[in-house]
Amino acid sequence: MRRKKLMAIMSFSISLAIMIPGIGIGYDLPADRKITWKAGIPGGIPNRTTIFANVKESPYLAKGDGTTDDRAAIQDAINDCPVGQVVLLPAGTYRINGELAITKGIVLRGEGPESTRIRLFGSSTNIIRIGSSYSGSSTSVSSGMQKGSTSLTVTNSSIFKANDLLLIDQLNDPALVAKGDCTWCSRDSGNRAMGQIVEVKSINGNSISIDPALYYSFSGSLSPQAVKVSNNVTKYAGVEDLFVERVNPGGQRNFFIQYSAYSWLRNVESYNANEDHVRLRTSFRNEIRDSYFHDGHNFSGGMAYGVNVFRESSDNLIENNIFYYLRHSMVTQGGGMGNVFGYNFSDRMFDPNYPNTNWLMHDIVSHGAHPYMNLWEGNLASCIGPDFTHGSASHDTFFRNWIDMESEGEGRAINSHLVAVDNHAWNTYMNYVGNVFGTPGMTGSYEAEGTTCSNSTPYIYKLGYTSSSDCSPSGNDPLVKNSLIRHGNYDYISQNVQWDPIISDHNLLPSFYLATKPTFFGNKSWPVFGPDVNPMTGVLPAKERFDMIQSGEAPDDISPAPPTQLEDQGSTP
Repeated sequence: MRRKKLMAIMSFSISLAIMIPGIGIGYDLPADRKITWKAGIPGGIPNRTTIFANVKESPYLAKGDGTTDDRAAIQDAINDCPVGQVVLLPAGTYRINGELAITKGIVLRGEGPESTRIRLFGSSTNIIRIGSSYSGSSTSVSSGMQKGSTSLTVTNSSIFKANDLLLIDQLNDPALVAKGDCTWCSRDSGNRAMGQIVEVKSINGNSISIDPALYYSFSGSLSPQAVKVSNNVTKYAGVEDLFVERVNPGGQRNFFIQYSAYSWLRNVESYNANEDHVRLRTSFRNEIRDSYFHDGHNFSGGMAYGVNVFRESSDNLIENNIFYYLRHSMVTQGGGMGNVFGYNFSDRMFDPNYPNTNWLMHDIVSHGAHPYMNLWEGNLASCIGPDFTHGSASHDTFFRNWIDMESEGEGRAINSHLVAVDNHAWNTYMNYVGNVFGTPGMTGSYEAEGTTCSNSTPYIYKLGYTSSSDCSPSGNDPLVKNSLIRHGNYDYISQNVQWDPIISDHNLLPSFYLATKPTFFGNKSWPVFGPDVNPMTGVLPAKERFDMIQSGEAPDDISPAPPTQLEDQGSTP
């Protein structure tokens, strides 16, 4: 009933002019659709300079010859390393037959992806895991539940201490949340699908000071709770400057970051995932940056994902990465709020028909039950897909991306589902601002919504259908379109910038999360995409790096193109 009432209400957008220091004035989102995005490690990734051990030296004596199982030697060095120091893997190929686990704030560092390689031959585990174990201790929240609150009152604060991570969640609101089949997406078999992780700053009686502020107003009628994420959260752990490969099919993730905060992957290359190249589970303010994630052993459902932000993970930053030859590249799944995907390049997504996929797959996927208030900015990809495969999502923002609706390559032609934005039913209150859709010369239709459509017709927007293949008006969700903000987007089908008619401000901010141009742009123009820049589709550093990799002209800190034949493995696809 509550959702039916919402469906009768048209979205009401207001124009707010704001100034961000150093970058000027422009249109901002309405207050109920935005947060202050401060994803990633405050102050950036720390520079760790103290080398505790070189794993090839005594007492660890790893071989790095590609044949000897070096897992125990590397794991012993990790276990012995003091917090704040570095375990060095010098140039070599390190065979491991099982998982490497990092459960404290140390760094595992190679000498560059082109020099230091880890190859996992086991088939039932992760390659590298950062993180600890789940606690689950919980208490009810009685007040302080409104959006913007930095103080909660709970029934029993004695189970928490300063610097703990808390998951704040509630029972699903039927007006907004549908869990679909996603019983694994949250606690209580998916019945608490919206959740935000915060950090305890101080405790006074049953009053808890938290950071950041709540991104959503939780309801007392839906039994909100505060849950201790872990008794020993892993903080400030990192993996840098190396290559990992899953040699055999099967197994789990290449990198698994769970119950962790302020940890990172930087300048890594990850080759041939089974499930995810990176999965973040119930984790907070981590960074995945400057890396290259490519290829999978198969492309069926749930396989060959790039970065999967999973199970209430909040405020993580995924920035300046390359995603290639995957099923989906940037995924939110199982709740989570405040995550930012910034300035990544994604291309060549496949379905189980690999290599003959003729369907334009979603690169960017909000995959269900119930991600909220996440930001995708400055990415170059082929298709945005807030889907209903595993439930609902809402209030996500897509700003200054170039969605080119192309994914061509040898051995295939993409001729079905040529859609820039495939926004499924139950994915509501989405914001599309300042994007560029399509490529010059493209023809098709601007929008499919509430009518019979065709999977052979290109569309800029496909709105409210129950699945990507669905082209029937039966079951179409009108709240998807009625709750959209679409403002300042250029598309090559209409060859126009489309503005929301009730928003008078036609000035676009450079960024929704950055105060100045990011350093990795160097002397390149920024903002990189948008109808107000010339050209509208500029040079994205991650795409430039990818082109250099493909041409064999990669700089020293980026791995060259993967070999076509590797020892103990068949041909690379």
